[in-house]
Amino acid sequence: MKRRIDTCLLFVLTTFVVFSSMAAAQSKRFVGYYTEWSVYGHNFVPADIPADRLTHLNYAFLQPTDTDGDGLYECTIADPYAAYQKDMVRVVPGTDVGEGDNYGALVQLRLLRYYRLSSSNQYMPLIFSIGGAGSGGVFGTIAASSTHRQHFVQSCIQLLQREIFDGFDVDWETPASAQTASYTALLQDFRTALTGLGNNPRTDTPYLLTAAVPAASWDIDAISVPAIAPLVDWVNVMVYDFHGCWGDDHTGHNSPLFGSSQDPHAGFSADAAIQQWLTRGMPAAKINLGLAYYGRAFKELLSAGPNPSYPGRYAPLDPARNAPPNCVTGTFNSTDGTFDYWDLAQRFVNVNGYTRYWDGEQDVPFLYNPANSASYWITYDDATSIANKAAYARNQNLGGVFAWELSLESSPQTPKTYPLTDAAAGALNP
Repeated sequence: MKRRIDTCLLFVLTTFVVFSSMAAAQSKRFVGYYTEWSVYGHNFVPADIPADRLTHLNYAFLQPTDTDGDGLYECTIADPYAAYQKDMVRVVPGTDVGEGDNYGALVQLRLLRYYRLSSSNQYMPLIFSIGGAGSGGVFGTIAASSTHRQHFVQSCIQLLQREIFDGFDVDWETPASAQTASYTALLQDFRTALTGLGNNPRTDTPYLLTAAVPAASWDIDAISVPAIAPLVDWVNVMVYDFHGCWGDDHTGHNSPLFGSSQDPHAGFSADAAIQQWLTRGMPAAKINLGLAYYGRAFKELLSAGPNPSYPGRYAPLDPARNAPPNCVTGTFNSTDGTFDYWDLAQRFVNVNGYTRYWDGEQDVPFLYNPANSASYWITYDDATSIANKAAYARNQNLGGVFAWELSLESSPQTPKTYPLTDAAAGALNP
């Protein structure tokens, strides 16, 4: 299916922006990650994105690929069918089906950007996220050589221009300690290349460069925060996955806002991570706090844990029974104990023997079912904890928040609902 760049649309975007509005410039950022694979099992297409609550949208993920086997990597679309060919079951208002604008996520996202601008005078930049979990090895290869870096960056620039996007989000999540200089050099090359393009004609401001960054102190150690701070517009701090089904010998919260002295892993909290980034030199206005639209389950607890007020929290586990491939089967038969928010809301929150508890110390909910050893204790976020995190970001004068990821919030059925996004938006920019 052909990819059509509508020059009339580009003209309207260019002339209409005159900078969205002064109010938008003062609001906190709310970045939503939209995954390429959302169009399949999650049945979440661009028309389903709650764009009126978001300020920016990240498309995940571009993949570094050695397309011709010459040892040099290019930016590539991971799933061309989803990006360019799949017939969207619901379409953005203004879609010209006769011109084929209902095919592929990318043209629909561009139409969504225009629809938001035309309906509310708010411009929602589209950002390509590059990499993702598991891409550290290839990023290490690319970043180690100036030749590799510049070849890769230029291929990304070409894709950005072809698809009329507004920036990049580098998702090299956890560079190794020996890769500090390479990580900085890669971001520098991206910044240099984007600066070379001049201002984005749709906003009359520089193209955006952001990075998804870790929350654990030992992973932050591998990043020279003072070196990258001038290069990026902001960082998305991934304050989740603190605990999960990967062989831990105790339960624990996926994304607690605050820490607990009872946590065997001291410093595992969103607050601790944000303070680390601030202390190391990242300006508060360049920090986005992550919001997890999913939960994680543990099974076969060996006791109810050390605190009767929070049954199951930090309870001991058999690590072998809580590591792949022995994790609880999650949403869509995932084998890592992960559940979408909507799935938890439908099948677990105060139903089927599970009780919702509120952890007042760590500011997150959890689910506990002492009678079910198959899926015993579940950590997750709901509208209350999401709102509290957004309020924390506002009160700490952070740049904003981001959500991973949008399709996890609402069930594959329609109509779609947005309890987490609504809660975050309301608390972030009341």
